[in-house]
Amino acid sequence: MIKNIVAVSVKKLEEGSIGFLCDDSDKWYNINGEVDHLQQLLQTTIKKGNTIEFDFDNFTNKVSNIRYVNFSEPTKKEFKKPTKDEMNNLDDLLDSAHKKGLISIETELIHADYEKKTAVFKAVVKGWVIDGDKKFIGIFTAHGDATVDNVQNEIAKSWIRMAETRAIVRALRWYTNNAACSEEELPEEIENVDVKKELLKIMQSEDQKHFEIAKLPALLKTSVDEVNKVVLELLNDGTIYEPTAGFIAYLG
Repeated sequence: MIKNIVAVSVKKLEEGSIGFLCDDSDKWYNINGEVDHLQQLLQTTIKKGNTIEFDFDNFTNKVSNIRYVNFSEPTKKEFKKPTKDEMNNLDDLLDSAHKKGLISIETELIHADYEKKTAVFKAVVKGWVIDGDKKFIGIFTAHGDATVDNVQNEIAKSWIRMAETRAIVRALRWYTNNAACSEEELPEEIENVDVKKELLKIMQSEDQKHFEIAKLPALLKTSVDEVNKVVLELLNDGTIYEPTAGFIAYLG
């Protein structure tokens, strides 16, 4: 069933029970469980004004399979990568977490494929949470993944550690209430390289005779076909001549 929460009761939280009231009746639905789990539900799901979906057993009065429902209509907006000033980073998140009352950070390797170089980590952040005159320990869990293809070139060999870092920053964002993405979570941004311009620079350089041809596609962040296509264009419009183009003509 899907219902809107209009009131929440935490009077029996320490006894392992919380309750919520929905807008379509005067019936209170009670949730029983570990205090830590109930505290996390209060932080993420069981809140006044939230719409939730859950299962309810009329015979046992048991509430289960609770999840937050977001009815926001998707908008067709062009994705715009946030600027560095708009993003979080690990240093700032750690600083904010310690100021708020960080207790611990625990990580667990969930999956690792050493052949495909893919890893997934789970991070659990525990810290003090203040809600009005109440203070309790909150638990915030998040996951992070990484492969050699979605991390920056200089740290590609550290794909396992990057997966762990991404899990940590996401969990820290939940704890510190930061919605903005962190720098560590985003894959490497591929620059738009002007292949024609960069090729001409290489051809006109003094050490072009000693240039390693096989490096061209990687250097220009493009394909072999694209390199050869540009070379052909330069030949056809008279910008370069056969002898000049010879040092890369056999790429394809």
